[in-house]
Amino acid sequence: MQNICFGLTVPQLALYGTLAVSAIVMLIWYIRAEKPFRTALKGMVPGGAALLLLHFFGGGIGLALPLNFFTAFISLALGLPGTAAMAVIELLTR
Repeated sequence: MQNICFGLTVPQLALYGTLAVSAIVMLIWYIRAEKPFRTALKGMVPGGAALLLLHFFGGGIGLALPLNFFTAFISLALGLPGTAAMAVIELLTR
């Protein structure tokens, strides 16, 4: 497939765009929670840890996610489901 924007193909761009919109919704949810800091930490820590594990050790299983602003934002905003979604996108668009 041909890269069209930021080195991404059309399916990657569409799926990452969906993840970005979901991240904005989650950030609004974190802010409106009764205890926003605690709620955000409970969602962000597992997602960030999963991203770091996939970045540094994912090459051994053939699935290494890049560590950049976009992937960090998605992992922290959406947590573990966001990191898992990026891993699935990576597997489907190879």
